[in-house]
Amino acid sequence: MKLHEAIQQHHQNGNWFRPAAWSGTGYAHIVSEGNVCQVPGKRGAALGITPNADDLSGDWECVEPDTVLAEREATWKHCN
Repeated sequence: MKLHEAIQQHHQNGNWFRPAAWSGTGYAHIVSEGNVCQVPGKRGAALGITPNADDLSGDWECVEPDTVLAEREATWKHCN
């Protein structure tokens, strides 16, 4: 799906969205108060979206927050 479709699904079901290339990274995006934010961030969410043109124009996926958080935890454990 394209970015606009992922945002529409996010509004419908609350799942997070991210470039398909980010699968397994432990990061995604949400819309909060009309702004796109990257999650998880140091304070829950960080304002902004990927600046990578290939990611922006490529395929996107919607994922459950628990999936992203589990990936993030696995990445954190692997690094420590």
